[in-house]
Amino acid sequence: MDWKTLLSTDRLWNNPNSSFKDIKFKSSEFEKDHRRIISSASFRRLQDKTQVFPLDSSDFVRTRLTHSLEVASIAKELGKATEKLLIEKSQKEGSKIYTDGISEVLMCAGLLHDIGNPPFGHFGETVIGDWYKTNCPNIYFGKSTLTGLLEPESLKYKDLCNFEGNAQAFRLLTKLPFINNDHGMNLTNAVLNTIIKYPCSSGEKDKKNKDIKYHKMGYFQGDKDNFDAITKKTGTQKEGTVSRHPLTYLLEAADDIAYATADLEDGYKKGLFTLDEFIDYLNESLKKFKPEMGDYQKKYTEELFGELANLHKNPAEGAEKKVENQDLYAMQNWLDYVRDWFTYCAFYGFKSNYDQLMAGTHTGEIMNGTNHEYSLKILKGAMKRFIFPQPRILKLELAADTVLSFLLDKFVHAILYYDYKCPPSLPDEERARRRPSERDEKLIRLLPDNYVENYKLESREAKSEEEKLYYRLLLINDFISGMTDTYAKTLYQELNGIY
Repeated sequence: MDWKTLLSTDRLWNNPNSSFKDIKFKSSEFEKDHRRIISSASFRRLQDKTQVFPLDSSDFVRTRLTHSLEVASIAKELGKATEKLLIEKSQKEGSKIYTDGISEVLMCAGLLHDIGNPPFGHFGETVIGDWYKTNCPNIYFGKSTLTGLLEPESLKYKDLCNFEGNAQAFRLLTKLPFINNDHGMNLTNAVLNTIIKYPCSSGEKDKKNKDIKYHKMGYFQGDKDNFDAITKKTGTQKEGTVSRHPLTYLLEAADDIAYATADLEDGYKKGLFTLDEFIDYLNESLKKFKPEMGDYQKKYTEELFGELANLHKNPAEGAEKKVENQDLYAMQNWLDYVRDWFTYCAFYGFKSNYDQLMAGTHTGEIMNGTNHEYSLKILKGAMKRFIFPQPRILKLELAADTVLSFLLDKFVHAILYYDYKCPPSLPDEERARRRPSERDEKLIRLLPDNYVENYKLESREAKSEEEKLYYRLLLINDFISGMTDTYAKTLYQELNGIY
């Protein structure tokens, strides 16, 4: 792979009449992307989407928006270091390595990395996929069930049953927000390719594969043409084989760093664990992982965890500043220290694996093998220990299941026969069954106009009624996954007559 193509500023649609060509202080293409992102409704909706705590009323708990801002900041920092690395490499080798915009691409990708997530966090993804697995065998379209029509082995069926926020992000950005074209936000190829964490289809997805690019799917079949166009342009797809974009590894590391530190801080502030409990957990986990660690990893992990214990035992600085909550002061200062270390290790991992990343042969995370590979694993594990099993989290997730399942029940049934061309040979009674009811039509009118227009564009080339049905089901997924937590809850209440 080559940085000149990896940082492609081309778009799916290049406007030949762009007014920017006449403006002397013309922005870079990636700066235009940044403006489009932060001005979009989809980005604003992240303010009311769950990061970890669904439907939380606290003003300090992170939402998808604040999480995305933190990821963008870390990603940009990693991008700056990468630009410097490539400039030094270029000077050493006496060659020109194209580096323009790496930090800007990563900043934009950080803002976008969760934009396709449905309401109620990652649990919402599970609810949508499980709903299709459970209900497709029982919903009839004509004389066949959805399972029979779409076939369990077909990629379209697997798309629905393995709903994925990453694939939805790619779909949203390339199709759903209509600006002045039919390519969504129409962002640069470099930014779009960087957010594709898993460049594979639902049929290739394999959680057990050693290569992380196969752990989830990265696009729906309805969006394969755009996926191919972008990955071929950037050079990540060659002869049918698709590699991860090298910058995707830095984006993923930035996401992990934010998740392992910031979300843990939120849990601590909510009183889900004490500092003593957390230190005990760190020591317990250190013993568990020690047999796997290299000597240098043991040394650095022990030092990192020991720093928190020292801050806890010797709160002199906090006392001097008359800090009311000494433990919180210690925790927040330590997490800031941890972020710096993790960011350094992510860059070191990128630098150490540079040749494999550029060849598309790297299969693991870039934090693997670094000083703090296990420190990161242990902090991510703390979320499972202290936060996710909490009764308040479990209750909210169960409520989210009820809300999303209800909305899918209503809207999927309503959309089944929308714009369906019924064969004239069918008896009148059967024809009547194959059209939306008056109630269905009212539900359909609640769908956003731009989503419906996108469906009409997609289905125009459909070769069968079954294929059109697949696009209608994607339309419902677009609608529901685009909701904020509050809107999903409010619509559920309104449709149930709860005011």
